[in-house]
Amino acid sequence: MAVEITRQDVPAGKLRLAAVPAQEANAARRTLAIVLVLEGAGSQDIGRNLRDGPSDPARPG
Repeated sequence: MAVEITRQDVPAGKLRLAAVPAQEANAARRTLAIVLVLEGAGSQDIGRNLRDGPSDPARPG
């Protein structure tokens, strides 16, 4: 399923920082997946992030 990101008024770095204090792990993973898309990551990296979560909370992947 392809998704188009239409809002790009918040840079990836700010989204990454916003995901850190998220109370719900699934919401944080989804936010970090959006960051990965904005940073040009491949679909396998994004899927791994959604499935397993980031290996380092400061830097997903």
